Amino acid sequence: YLIIIMFYVLYKVYLNFISNVLNRYDKNDPKVSLLNDLLSKSVSIANCILDLLTNGHETEAFSCWRTLHECECTLIILNKYKNENIFDRYLTHMKYGYAFKNGLSTVEETDKIFIEIKENLKNHNLKSKDMKKYIEYGWIYGIKEVEDNYSSYKLNFRDSIEYLAGLSSYNKRYELSSEIIHSTPILIYSNK
Repeated sequence: YLIIIMFYVLYKVYLNFISNVLNRYDKNDPKVSLLNDLLSKSVSIANCILDLLTNGHETEAFSCWRTLHECECTLIILNKYKNENIFDRYLTHMKYGYAFKNGLSTVEETDKIFIEIKENLKNHNLKSKDMKKYIEYGWIYGIKEVEDNYSSYKLNFRDSIEYLAGLSSYNKRYELSSEIIHSTPILIYSNK
């Protein structure tokens, strides 16, 4: 028990230290603070996971880990391909997401975005049914190796984001966390 308590305290101190360092930098302006915002959110999620684990909520912690893993992969890709203007593509797809969820200020602006999205879908031989996947993951087309072979990349987390981040070894864990998120019998009868 003493080792577990020491680990918990050290990890909490470490996360608070990281959080304090990140608070010194720009925030909430994706054009300048995208990595810091994503890293700050990741630290917050890690802190939440630790609290959930120490309070006996392991399935909930595992569900949160899924989101942390998604953030981790995105951070790796944004850093790994930073010289390919991947930030701009990521920000463009954020804007697409806002338009898709009716988050833009005017109907005209939203319509303009949808025309752009439909043109991009056509350029990548994607159908209208692929629009949501394109909005979520199409930013990877900003990576030269992906753009040159876009038909080889599926627009989903596992076959594109996780693969490009070099974290495919987490496939099975990610899949299992999905089972827990979606209230399958694994969630109900999980073994602590």
